[in-house]
Amino acid sequence: MNKVILPFLCIFMTIIMASNPIVDAHDDRFALIISTSDNFVCANAYGVDSFSAQALQAYWILKDLGYSDDEIVLMLYHVNDDFIDMDGDGHNDLQGAVIDVENEYVTKERLHEEMRNLASIIDPNDELIVYLIDHGEHDNKSSASLLFEVGGSLGEEEFAEWLNEIRCREIVVLLDFCNSGNFASSLIGPGRIIVASAADNNDAEYYWESATILKGTNKEVFGNSGSIFFHPFWKKIGEGGTIKEAYEYGRSQMQRWAIIDPEDRDNIIYQDPQIFIPPEASVTHSPTEGLSIPVTSMHAFSLVILIVIILFTIWVFRRLVSRKKVMTKVS
Repeated sequence: MNKVILPFLCIFMTIIMASNPIVDAHDDRFALIISTSDNFVCANAYGVDSFSAQALQAYWILKDLGYSDDEIVLMLYHVNDDFIDMDGDGHNDLQGAVIDVENEYVTKERLHEEMRNLASIIDPNDELIVYLIDHGEHDNKSSASLLFEVGGSLGEEEFAEWLNEIRCREIVVLLDFCNSGNFASSLIGPGRIIVASAADNNDAEYYWESATILKGTNKEVFGNSGSIFFHPFWKKIGEGGTIKEAYEYGRSQMQRWAIIDPEDRDNIIYQDPQIFIPPEASVTHSPTEGLSIPVTSMHAFSLVILIVIILFTIWVFRRLVSRKKVMTKVS
């Protein structure tokens, strides 16, 4: 009786594994958000620096999506800002935020240290979001750098080396500064989605700096201060959108800003944000779902186990049928 049940039990286990595939599993998720200066004060309702506000928008959206403070590294330079209102509701969004590295300690060297710490705790099946915010510059129209209020600048090739130290299933890198399209070129690789707020060789990366306080739908989209691309981008992420959907939404809302600020219309259109998606990645990624990159070495091992179970089931079944035939002949 047990010999008859065995093959059907194996088949049942195989069906269960197939309906809950190991290849789609991912473990923990992490995020690193850094704003490296606060020298971009805008004429909004409270004179809030836009860089700091943009970092806090990303932080609070990830918190709303279920990220814990143990999973977020927040590096925030806000020396001139003790009151930051990212959406114009009159609330200080610094309140309650767990800032890991603050003000003069936000340096290039400390960023590398935090990335090394992440590399030591992240597992191969985890996912990571890295969001860099500030001014950017380029050298000889090819390579680009992220600027720091304290501690100089960070070149794209050096940052790429730091990023390569982190071994995980998926990395989303969001670059929110001028010339970020150039910076992205050194970061492209398997398992990575890169979103840059500006095209190659583009010094324009517009932030909210209108003297007019926004109202209605415009205020809902752009908030009180922040990036005219990444503020709506993160808004869409907060609504459950995918990375690709957020990118397309951010680009579309830039056209709205070109109407609000017609004097800079041509420059805003020229900004031309970029997205780089590896061929093996799905465009259905959101910070709560994972990139769904189908096959890594770990996933391949899981597939092998599944195939072994199927083959073993077939072998056992054939043995039982063969033995039954022999017993029939003997009897």
